[in-house]
Amino acid sequence: MKDVFSRHEMSTIKKSMTDSHQIIKEASELREKTVFLSYSSDDSEIVMFVYDILKRNGGKVYLDRFDPKLPKTDFTKVAKKLSEAAERCNKMVLLVSQNVQDSIWIPWEIGLGHGYHTRKNVALFLASDDLGDTSWKDQEYLGMYQRIVENEYLRNGGFYVYDPETKNIATNLRDWLRDNSRINHPGVGLI
Repeated sequence: MKDVFSRHEMSTIKKSMTDSHQIIKEASELREKTVFLSYSSDDSEIVMFVYDILKRNGGKVYLDRFDPKLPKTDFTKVAKKLSEAAERCNKMVLLVSQNVQDSIWIPWEIGLGHGYHTRKNVALFLASDDLGDTSWKDQEYLGMYQRIVENEYLRNGGFYVYDPETKNIATNLRDWLRDNSRINHPGVGLI
């Protein structure tokens, strides 16, 4: 089970101008979004990797950097807009890297996701420059949330949402994104 992704691997995802225009067009339609993607602005070069995985698995992703209606300078209005976006989305995914600990927005955003949708509808996507040092991934409150993992050992491979509280149980990422609540089946053993 792969639960931490290399920042180098993630930075290889680049968008063409056509893709970027399509993403911007999609971002303006907040009412259709199902997933709020929270990330540190210092992770802008790798967030598209997560965006692509979520989108390929059926998520309609809200990504603030492509929202043309997001105010640029009035942080009270920014907070209000982000709060509205988090509330409208059924799920929240947080891109967690070493940069999370320096962000003033991420703790607030994950609190919104947890408050609006409960812990079971929030998942972490872990990224690191040094795959050997992942001590930061369990900092403070992050250890209680589910994680998006890649299981290269299963016949079909793919991405799953692993819940550390239930251990060895995972939900297919596509199913987790599609449903507003946790699927009631035994899941897939990962370990």
